[in-house]
Amino acid sequence: MDRESASTDCPLEPARIETVNADEMVIDALVKRSVILLVTNIYASGWRAEALPGSSHERCQVVPADHTLGATLLTLGRHGFLMVYQPSGYTAGWWVSAVSWCGYVALWGWWLHRRSASRVAHRQPMRPINLRLSR
Repeated sequence: MDRESASTDCPLEPARIETVNADEMVIDALVKRSVILLVTNIYASGWRAEALPGSSHERCQVVPADHTLGATLLTLGRHGFLMVYQPSGYTAGWWVSAVSWCGYVALWGWWLHRRSASRVAHRQPMRPINLRLSR
């Protein structure tokens, strides 16, 4: 196949990455046949892909490809999806941290309550003062 016919048979326009930060990216791609989209981020099992409204597919999966990179299968049509890095350990750690903070705040409140209650209990009662007024 010569170079010109290969370029006209290209199954997809370049995919656009619309938003990028450390742990997520929004990708938009229009494909004319089924292809594998190779994403040049290091693959880890925590990468998830979620289809955006108006996308040709409802589910997509990020799989390892080319030893260290991630990829997803795209079928005919327009695909918009959000790739998010959120390993299961992150979610578990978030919940452990949230419960720990709630426990810390509860213990701190209990300590303050006991402290103020013990101060009230140790106060000396006021004695009545007898004043004699002389005329």
